[in-house]
Amino acid sequence: GICVDSNGVLYVADTGNNNVKKFGPAGKYVSKIEKDFKNVIDVAVTTTGDIIVSDPGNSRVILLDSSLTIRIDNLLGNQPSDNIRGIATDNADNIYVIDASGKPGEVIRKFDKLGNRLPLRLGSIGSLNSGTFNDPTDLAIDNRNGDIYIVDSGNNRVQRFNAEGNFLGEFGQF
Repeated sequence: GICVDSNGVLYVADTGNNNVKKFGPAGKYVSKIEKDFKNVIDVAVTTTGDIIVSDPGNSRVILLDSSLTIRIDNLLGNQPSDNIRGIATDNADNIYVIDASGKPGEVIRKFDKLGNRLPLRLGSIGSLNSGTFNDPTDLAIDNRNGDIYIVDSGNNRVQRFNAEGNFLGEFGQF
């Protein structure tokens, strides 16, 4: 996983070394973030500089403030998962999380910047139908309109939904 903050600082999830590396706008290494990560997959940054890390080896999504202090040890609360994958944020600093083993309606979870669960109900695992996934791995939010794009790796496609989770279309093929 990779993301860029509003100052051009690049964050890279380094799965093999269980950390997140920071690089300056010119690509020069700055530092690394280590919070007992295990198999870190993705990283995202809010407009205020908070850092979100998907850490499936510890069954969590961790929220750090801009000074790297843990604000929320696990956004997932009492629903931890070792199949957390991609994460993303939108212009309002809402946080979107893929849980590749989530229950129906919980494959994509949405939280506000304080870690409160928001009422998005999206996705199920197991078929080629619209809104179902086979190994979803990453997602992106179109900040122009709130559309959600989800990489459905096992079905070799990208699915698109509006901000409320309604299916809009797909592209890709085997």
